[in-house]
Amino acid sequence: MTRKYFLQLSKIFFAMVIAYMVSGFLNNDIFIANSPQIRADWKEYLASKVTIQSINPLAWIFGSKEDKELAARKERLKASLIPVAKGVRAASEGNVSYIEYNIDEVEWAEITYILSNGKTVKIRYPKGMTVPGREVFERR
Repeated sequence: MTRKYFLQLSKIFFAMVIAYMVSGFLNNDIFIANSPQIRADWKEYLASKVTIQSINPLAWIFGSKEDKELAARKERLKASLIPVAKGVRAASEGNVSYIEYNIDEVEWAEITYILSNGKTVKIRYPKGMTVPGREVFERR
């Protein structure tokens, strides 16, 4: 294999890796839920995602002091969870909150709507919650 051929293959491979990374980034952060619609607030969203860790590689590798404090607060909250509803426990401290869901413990109720187009929609929701009316599903 000649050096020139190797360089061409390296450039192609590098371009494919960059294209894959850019498409993954766009799909996750710019487009809305795997659709062709672009977020209206994409600039603000990207600005909010930039943190000290993304700028400082040492903080990214070793973790920043704030991240360690936040992790410690979450661990304290996990130890002091209060039942909110059946299958849901939560705790909060300042601007940090932790919620734990256990889907197997939640009591479910079902309701079935027959829409005007003949389509049957079955809704499963936690008992005690209000269910949206049939008109919400008619509009979809």
